[in-house]
Amino acid sequence: MTDGGHLILDASFGCIPDADALARELNAIPGVVEHGLFIGIASLAIIAGPAGARVMTA
Repeated sequence: MTDGGHLILDASFGCIPDADALARELNAIPGVVEHGLFIGIASLAIIAGPAGARVMTA
């Protein structure tokens, strides 16, 4: 739960072939305040896993 009293849902969609379409669909759901798709915002991601960290760039 956020400090504003909103519930947080964590979901895994696997590979997302069309993130823009998914963002539109999520935004169209009544009650959805925000999603975690960083479309057009992030150009770098640091992914950590059992084998260590790797850097992915757009």
